[in-house]
Amino acid sequence: MKKFSRRLTILALLFLVFYIVKFSYLDVAKDWKLPFNTLNRKDFSTIQFERDAGFKAIRPSYDGFPPHYHAGVDMQIRQSSTIAADVYAIASGIVVQIADSPPLRRIVIQHKLPFGRSIWSVYLHVVEEKVKIGDRVTSQTVIARTLNRSELNYFGWKYNHLHLEIMKKPPLAVQNPYQRRSFNCLSPEQVDKYFWDPVKFLQSRFRRQQ
Repeated sequence: MKKFSRRLTILALLFLVFYIVKFSYLDVAKDWKLPFNTLNRKDFSTIQFERDAGFKAIRPSYDGFPPHYHAGVDMQIRQSSTIAADVYAIASGIVVQIADSPPLRRIVIQHKLPFGRSIWSVYLHVVEEKVKIGDRVTSQTVIARTLNRSELNYFGWKYNHLHLEIMKKPPLAVQNPYQRRSFNCLSPEQVDKYFWDPVKFLQSRFRRQQ
């Protein structure tokens, strides 16, 4: 009986160790990269940011959205003629949401962090998604593309970029884009409550990978 109990205890400990390793290492996103296929996907000088569209910038009302604080960053490949660029996942994860119509089409990917934590990356103003909900992706996975010239002429050239967000909480299950957290942050404190600064977040991961 004592021998059986000892074996049972050992099996329970091994089971516990397995789950600790799984949550702290096996499924954790590690290879973080920028969402465009530049010469160096860990070099911010290969991309350019939209002027006045940084993290927590004040955004005026447009297309029916009220004034709000910017919850992400707007970026392009550092080539003024580059449009319809492929968009890549920034790290390994699972696609958890694809919602809204162009030009507000968005893909959300959940990325696991150590010890059971998660963050969610959001790719806004994309079309022709190459993934579906439930797909596992890596930083080498093309998930969609940015708008091309004819689409920009139709929707407006203010959408000629990728809007990238890093969320601290899961995406809202709402059908109306006007109800999303992205467009309803009315103070810097609300932005900080729900979002990470994508530039600082990725920079910290790049330093850890060096």
